[in-house]
Amino acid sequence: MKYCSKCGEKMKDDAVFCPSCGEKIASSKGKTSGKKEEPTGFEKLLDTEDTTASFSKKEIESGMVLAILSYIIALVPFLAEKKNKFVIYHAKQGMNLFIIYVIWAIVNSIFPFFPLALIGLAVTILNIIGLIYACQGKAKEVPIINKIKIIK
Repeated sequence: MKYCSKCGEKMKDDAVFCPSCGEKIASSKGKTSGKKEEPTGFEKLLDTEDTTASFSKKEIESGMVLAILSYIIALVPFLAEKKNKFVIYHAKQGMNLFIIYVIWAIVNSIFPFFPLALIGLAVTILNIIGLIYACQGKAKEVPIINKIKIIK
């Protein structure tokens, strides 16, 4: 079951328009009409699955603060809110980023050299991207981390 991102109305999974407000529903499969352009390498990396339609507007609004906190203090939202699926979605991504950051910190303390410092910078940038998605009320996978799921 999916929900309209504009009014929060429940819709059928194959719906193209919201039956309540008429909002066009973005396809999560990426189907477009006409000529299909192939994304470049960087665009392909940033083109991750957006599952916002699978959450109700009420879930998104009530879980917004904890979803944002998931990228700042990862464990608290993960333990605090077990019922809100939007919070859990972002908490799992925040925990995955946190675990990768801890692994990087351990390896970097044993083998401190410049290229490893770039990994720490990359994890910080990915954290910011997740934070932006949470602030926008989107349930979109963070690039790269969507391929490395430690907590599923």
